[in-house]
Amino acid sequence: MDKEKGAATRKRINGTGPDNPLASFKTSADLKCGDVTLAAGEYKVYFTISEDCAWQINFAAKDKVATMKLDLKDSGQESKRCCSASTPATTARAPGLRRVRQADEMLNFAAATAAKTGK
Repeated sequence: MDKEKGAATRKRINGTGPDNPLASFKTSADLKCGDVTLAAGEYKVYFTISEDCAWQINFAAKDKVATMKLDLKDSGQESKRCCSASTPATTARAPGLRRVRQADEMLNFAAATAAKTGK
């Protein structure tokens, strides 16, 4: 996205995300996703675009928002679609969430204690 030409799109996406989340989830365990640690609780999930035109995913709890930059690759083709899926589950890796398919994985949730110890 071009910074100057994409200003209106960025403003629209960033303005609507918090009030119109794409998903929500509740976890009873602390989770680690990339460089973000999420305490047990309820979250709304939405995307924003930073000033340097990087896509970000936001996990909004009652009192704070954890934001993580997404490392998206340009496919070279214009696309106006975004696909998101989550599957509730209880696994040893991440109570409450699991990945859908390894090949399509963008976000990997792990129990925060396991992420710290490498287990």
